[in-house]
Amino acid sequence: EIVRLYFPSFRINRIESPITEYNGDCGESLTIYDASWPDDSRIIKTFCDTFSKPMEKHDFVSTGRSMVVQFESKTGSYSGSSLYYWAHYDFFNNTKFGRPVANTLCNEIFNSWDSPGGYLRSPLNTLIYANKNNVKCTYDFVTDYRLFARVLLNISMVNFKDSSDCN
Repeated sequence: EIVRLYFPSFRINRIESPITEYNGDCGESLTIYDASWPDDSRIIKTFCDTFSKPMEKHDFVSTGRSMVVQFESKTGSYSGSSLYYWAHYDFFNNTKFGRPVANTLCNEIFNSWDSPGGYLRSPLNTLIYANKNNVKCTYDFVTDYRLFARVLLNISMVNFKDSSDCN
C-alpha cells in the first residue's frame, strides 16, 4: 500500500500571542515525511509560517506504506496555531507482481530467474488513472538468451471500460 494526504483546506497566518519569542524562520511548521519516522532525507514537503504558501487540493503521496506528518511550534501561542489545515488521507493498493521500473507509473520487469511463472495485471492503484495523460504500462519479460526461452502468455480475463478516446 501507499498513502495519500490531501488538504481540502489550508491557511497560513502570522503567529499571534506567542508564549516564547522566536526570531528565526519557521516558528511553526508542518512537515510531511515519506518514511515511518521523521527522516530529514525523506521530506516530501515542509510548510512554514514565514515563507510557505499553502497547497490546497494537492496530493502528497508516499512511495511506501508509511507517511509521517509532524507539526512543530518553537513559540507556542495563546491564540492557537498559525497553520490551519484540514486533511484527508487514504490508502491505495500498489501491489506489483513483477519488479517495478524506477521513474515510471506502472512498468514492470519479469525475470525468468526470479520465477518460472506468475501473474500480471493492470495497476490496482487508482491514483495512476487520475493522471490527465494516457496511461501506458510496459511489461518486459527477460530470460537468459542462451536458454532460447520463450514466453507463454495465457490471458484469462480482459475487461475494458467504454471510452470514446480508445481506438
